[in-house]
Amino acid sequence: MDETENKQEVLSQSEVDALLSSVAEETTQSGGKAFQPYNFHTPSFLTAGKLRRVRIKHEEFASGITALISQFLKSEFSVRLSNLETVSHKSLVDILSGPTYLSLFRIEPLPGLALMEISPHLGLTVVSRMLGGKAQPVKEDRNFTDLELTVMTEFVETVLREYSSNWQSHNQVLKPALLGHETSARYLKLSNDSASVFLLTLEVNFGGCLGLMRLAFLHSTLEPLITKLADEISMDGTALATVKPPPVPLNTHIQESMADLAIPIRARWNGLQITTRDLCNLRKDDIILLDSAISSRTAIFLGTIHKFFGQIGSKGDTLAVRLSAKIQG
Repeated sequence: MDETENKQEVLSQSEVDALLSSVAEETTQSGGKAFQPYNFHTPSFLTAGKLRRVRIKHEEFASGITALISQFLKSEFSVRLSNLETVSHKSLVDILSGPTYLSLFRIEPLPGLALMEISPHLGLTVVSRMLGGKAQPVKEDRNFTDLELTVMTEFVETVLREYSSNWQSHNQVLKPALLGHETSARYLKLSNDSASVFLLTLEVNFGGCLGLMRLAFLHSTLEPLITKLADEISMDGTALATVKPPPVPLNTHIQESMADLAIPIRARWNGLQITTRDLCNLRKDDIILLDSAISSRTAIFLGTIHKFFGQIGSKGDTLAVRLSAKIQG
């Protein structure tokens, strides 16, 4: 057979598409199952049975986070499992392209790295509450300060400890370790573009602030845990009872890591008013008369949050403020 005959036997792409379309149409008309496209870049590595058990496991995690964070913040922190899916690493980078709040971490001794995303507005609202503010949505669109990043790190570590403890019943001690944070997944690389990534999406409602938390794990990272989970399913398809250890209280970890954290304190008087004309006419050695009652209502701020009222005075040669009342809320 010569080269000309070989070329004639090779089908073009349009001929292949037409052939597949014809076969699919005939199968449908005959009552058979039609062909369905398969995306080889985002394979589902879980069977239906395993996926059901994994979903239950992560619903337990969402419930645990709801109770744990709500107890510490003394305000309802509602978490709902929104979606479980398998995506390619390339798709994950597109989803988490930012700007957002991302934490790179690993769970020892499991292989591979993982990512956790928190919506920026949700993160700022949580930090505000942890620093003493009210559980109200933060509407500012800005980056985190160094102090807020420190507090945010504690919150992320608490979520990851709860996630790890959710798997402790499978006879494996897991320890999360934070490696850093970023604003976009484009600056972080877990694996090659075609690698399978397990993506968990949680919907959060905190003080009227609606946001998302996402956890992304490589297939190789979760595979040992999922295999052990499947092994615990009995012959009749029901899961064996497991006992989960109680979560470590969030305030214990906060106190340990923030005991030496420096927080700026400011004292401010409110109530003095002056016209623009009088302000422009002020000269050196002019005297401004203050209401003596103002000194007994000195506003004390911790960072940017008004926390106390106090009375201005002195202690020795040092100016001081005596706290007189705490702001509620």
